[in-house]
Amino acid sequence: SPRMPENDEVRRALERGVRLMGFCAPTDLMQRAVCRLLDYRPHLDALAQQQETVRTALTGYGYEVCKAEATFFVYARSPIPDDFKFAELLASRGVLVVPSTLFHETGYFRISLTARPASVAEGLPAFARVLDAL
Repeated sequence: SPRMPENDEVRRALERGVRLMGFCAPTDLMQRAVCRLLDYRPHLDALAQQQETVRTALTGYGYEVCKAEATFFVYARSPIPDDFKFAELLASRGVLVVPSTLFHETGYFRISLTARPASVAEGLPAFARVLDAL
């Protein structure tokens, strides 16, 4: 607040923090790193394969899965309108997903692919069991 007695001191501390952390403007180190990374192309084959495995399984179970290219998650339509309720049903079977309501639209869910591939594969049958229970 402009009326705060320590206004200048707090402002300087905040400005310094922003500069050091690079949230609003890249630091010198960030700018140098970006120049070296311009031609870098990550190896996405393993991620694309895991995404395809999950997409194929979910589609086979009857889910509508959104198309994506080597993202760290799979996005699919919830079989029930309440995506939070659907996430709870999966959680009760040991599988965690993120309801799309937390991002924007309702009625979808997101599966993270950042876990070990074996862990992701182990959780896939729960999606079929939830559909069977509906």
